[in-house]
Amino acid sequence: MPKSDTDHVLTGVVLSKEAQSAQPIREDAEQHAEHVARRQRGLSLARLFPTQLDRAMREHEMEQFRTTCDYRRRTLSMLLEARLQAVEEFLNEALVKGKGTLRRERQEFITAERIRLQRALDRHMEDFLALLDKRLVGIGRIAHPHLKALEETRLERDAERFVQWMDSRVAEFEAIVSEGVQR
Repeated sequence: MPKSDTDHVLTGVVLSKEAQSAQPIREDAEQHAEHVARRQRGLSLARLFPTQLDRAMREHEMEQFRTTCDYRRRTLSMLLEARLQAVEEFLNEALVKGKGTLRRERQEFITAERIRLQRALDRHMEDFLALLDKRLVGIGRIAHPHLKALEETRLERDAERFVQWMDSRVAEFEAIVSEGVQR
């Protein structure tokens, strides 16, 4: 099923909202990273020869930075997963609706064709019965019993062939429906 312009627009809207909702988290992470980088860039005597306290503070800052990054990464991951699930549910709903419409249209088409075939077969049957009536009248005028019996046998054989032909048309239609319109 081809995607409509509405589906593309809705998907774009959902994805842009997701990007906007993650923006504050990204900005906060960038600010924190810049702050730590600025502190590390400064070249000072304390940085060249850190005291035990400076080392502990730097280690604590790095651990805090790692913890913050891990937390933000998990938060973004959860946010992304929730948004992806929302998009997936939206697309599944659209797919279900589309399939339902296609199934209904397919069933309507098959029903209309079945009715058309039945009407055509009914017309053929009426024409054939009219022909049989004419032939029976003609057989009734035959005086010779042997010739009359031969014509009656031919008439019965033609009637059986016609009924078989009609049955085969119905069977062919059913075969086309069952093999050509599968899900």
